[in-house]
Amino acid sequence: MQQENIQDLLTELTKIETSLSQDEKNHLLSESYVQRFHQELMKVKTYATEILARDRLMKIGIVGQVKAGKSSFLNALIFDGEDILPKAATPMTAALTKIVYGEKAQAEVFFYTPHDWENGIERLAGRYQIIYDEKKRRWQSQQKYASPILPVFDPQSITREVEQEFPSEAAAHQLVEMSQKCDITVQDLPVSKIVPINNMQEDLKAYIGAEGTYTPFVKYLVLQIDKPFLKGLEIVDTPGLGDPILSRSQKTNDFLIQCDLVFLLSVTSQFLNRDDLALLQNTLPAEAVQEAVLVGTKFDQALLEDPSRNPIPLKEAVGATRRKIAQSARSTLERERARAPQNKILKKVQGSLPPQFASSILYKAAREIKEGRPLGASESHILSQLESRFTGMEQGNSKLLMGLANIDNLKKKEFDKVHAEKEQLIAKRSLEFASEKRRHFLQQLDDMQLEAEKCLHTIQTEDLDTLRKKLVDSQNAMRSMHKQIRTAFEKCGLDTARQLIAMKNTVNQLMEEFHDLPIKLDTRIHHRTEKHWFRKDEHWTEFDHIKYAEVSEVIHNINAFVTRAETNISQNLQLAIDIDRIRNEIKQIVIQAFLKSNAEFNEDDITGPVELVLNQVTMPKFQIVNRNTYKDMIVEQFQNGVVEGQDIHQLAMAQECVLSQIASDITKRLEQQGKEIQTTLEEQGLTFSDNIKEKIEDRVHLLEGYMQDRQQSAIAFTDFLKRLEGYKDSLRI
Repeated sequence: MQQENIQDLLTELTKIETSLSQDEKNHLLSESYVQRFHQELMKVKTYATEILARDRLMKIGIVGQVKAGKSSFLNALIFDGEDILPKAATPMTAALTKIVYGEKAQAEVFFYTPHDWENGIERLAGRYQIIYDEKKRRWQSQQKYASPILPVFDPQSITREVEQEFPSEAAAHQLVEMSQKCDITVQDLPVSKIVPINNMQEDLKAYIGAEGTYTPFVKYLVLQIDKPFLKGLEIVDTPGLGDPILSRSQKTNDFLIQCDLVFLLSVTSQFLNRDDLALLQNTLPAEAVQEAVLVGTKFDQALLEDPSRNPIPLKEAVGATRRKIAQSARSTLERERARAPQNKILKKVQGSLPPQFASSILYKAAREIKEGRPLGASESHILSQLESRFTGMEQGNSKLLMGLANIDNLKKKEFDKVHAEKEQLIAKRSLEFASEKRRHFLQQLDDMQLEAEKCLHTIQTEDLDTLRKKLVDSQNAMRSMHKQIRTAFEKCGLDTARQLIAMKNTVNQLMEEFHDLPIKLDTRIHHRTEKHWFRKDEHWTEFDHIKYAEVSEVIHNINAFVTRAETNISQNLQLAIDIDRIRNEIKQIVIQAFLKSNAEFNEDDITGPVELVLNQVTMPKFQIVNRNTYKDMIVEQFQNGVVEGQDIHQLAMAQECVLSQIASDITKRLEQQGKEIQTTLEEQGLTFSDNIKEKIEDRVHLLEGYMQDRQQSAIAFTDFLKRLEGYKDSLRI
């Protein structure tokens, strides 16, 4: 299916919708049919736009947590290991970078607008300063009465706390601080700017480098480079999902939703850890992953974590490390899928197993050796470590290092696949899309045609007495099934409430995953002197090993628990109300009631009210009122950000209390929400029969009106049926 054919389909459907709306105004068609047609057409337009965009470029995303090695991976993948993409000043201020093919190297840089800056970034930065000053005031107030052995005021500790608790404000603050070191302001900048590239590494520093003149003002940039394998592709280096700068985050999400292929990066030594899983389940848009490649980065680090003390063969270590990580990833994803079976991202990632492994630093070393260039300090260090640990490791063997790095294999496999299947993929998706939608709308028109034929038949063959008898029979049927309908809804409401209450156990189980409080070790040096009058003074050094814990770890656990609980419950809520089961059960009750009454009826007249009622039963979004309340419970008790000695135990106990409070509040909300849903369904059960009755009465009265002028009505319906047939002909291939 070509672009113009998809557009033709949309044009034809829009014309049909306009005509059907007029038919509905002329009382030839029920409003419910027109609403269904309109709703489906809106969905089609949205998805068709996406398809048309994909027909231009195949989109590839690079996704991962901070320090997952996204930029290094891209430098290896695209720039032969050279550090072309400079590192941002901080993860929070990194810009989204798109990379496309261009015969002439250049970058189109898009800047924040003055509105973005003044009403978004500066406002958030102002809030940061208020939060920071208040935390500093609290800490200083506490220190007036503190023991002298406690650490002195540490601004970095407060900064870390604010960054953890208020990431949006912290990111904005960092951008403003960076901007104050620049000689320009956002008012001096255009919306976008074309930058010629002569020396890519140097020319980009001004826009996305740590000390770049324009870095704080850059929203995103599009980089054009002359690399033939990029033809027809668009690659993006994301600044990290959950970007606190909203306007930038939206750009990232918009791109990812359109991606045909996504590389999901995770550091091999901590593969698919808690933060990675949170990204996959809570942050990454569900529509973002059509095809996924799971990549374990920094594979060299995982190799060096091998516990063997004696040197072992490199090949053996590589195989064992890959198998171990792959098995762990499989188990992790199986466990997460069991907890969240409806999560589309997890399903797609699970289907991409086993993971690929890559090492950007080994790739860079291999390129340097192959081209006769001296190794950098980082590359030399890694190679020396590997050689000392594994037999068969040859520092000067570029082919061996290339194989370990796996960059070329990964690029060839995935990029060649994208290039080879591009047209096929686009054509397949377009054909499937158009064919499916044509069939769907043809079915809707068939339903309308059947309804119109029944109306015409009634007008031509029945009399008013027969019609009125049908109304009486229907009313009798309504009365006979009223109790059954009410009972069915009540039962469904009760079952749903029970399921929600049963989720309390799940919440308590989830809580057990967030009790860890890392204990760290700090060494303090004390220089001692003892003076003697009779001999030379003595000097010595004492070392105190102090255990400590950071309050930010508890804040992280609180955030993670709340997020995980909300996600888990929301997913279970979608399963709690079985709409299809209700629909089928109610439909059967209605049909059986009419059959027993020997009343003649149109099934569509009965199932229509069912749909209306069920559409009113909406799935509530489960959300804890204010998670900051729980954070404050910790911060108010431990204001300096670091605890030592016995205070570590107090911090752990405080964490236990807060987590338990969160679990208690959630379970109370579950009970409340269960009661709310139960009440809603019970109310629907009471009014459902009346809705059917009203619908049938409306139809009978409408037919009575038609029969006042049978001839004119018959002509109108005959013409309408001809139009419907014409609509169907226009949609047939």
